[in-house]
Amino acid sequence: MISVEVFEDGVPPRWRIRTERGHRWNAADVTIATERPAGSLQPFIFIDRGDYLESIDEIPEPHEFIARVSLGHGNHTHDYDLSFVEGHGHDHMHEELRGLDVATDGYQDAHELAHAKDIRRKFADRNVTTWQIVLFGLTGGLIPCPAAITVLLLCLQLKEFTLGFALVLCFSIGLVT
Repeated sequence: MISVEVFEDGVPPRWRIRTERGHRWNAADVTIATERPAGSLQPFIFIDRGDYLESIDEIPEPHEFIARVSLGHGNHTHDYDLSFVEGHGHDHMHEELRGLDVATDGYQDAHELAHAKDIRRKFADRNVTTWQIVLFGLTGGLIPCPAAITVLLLCLQLKEFTLGFALVLCFSIGLVT
C-alpha cells in the first residue's frame, strides 16, 4: 500500500510517494503521468529521499488532472488511475475520473480491476467491423470446446464425419450472431 500526494507546504508542488506497508518501491520503478482535461500529458520521474520518493519536476498549476501511477517490477508495470481536482469534493467528479475503486462488484482485487481498466482504456472509441466479428466467431468455434468435441466424437462413432463437421461449423457461425 502506498500514499500518493501533491506536497506543497512551503515548497513548490511535487509528487511524494510513501510506502505505507509492504514492498518498498525503488525510484526507478515508479512513474506518474498526468493527463489534463485538454489532453496534455506530462510524465514525472522520482528520486529517493529516504522516507519517501519525490518527483524531480514540479507539478504545474492547476492541480486538476488524472494521474496514472505506474509501479514496475520484473518486466511489467501495474498502473492505477487517480484523479486530482482542487476545490471539488468527490461528488463533483466525472465518472471517468473516479480512479481505482476496489469495492466494485465482480473484481477480486485492485490488481484485477487495474488490468480491466487498462484494457477498457486501450480499446475505448475503437470501431469493430462486421468482418472482425465474423472472424472472431469463426476462430472461437475452432477452439476445442467440450460441446464441439462431443458432437465430433458422436458423429465419428456413427461414421457421419460430414454431419459432425457441418454441426461444428454451424456452432461456429452461431458464435458470430
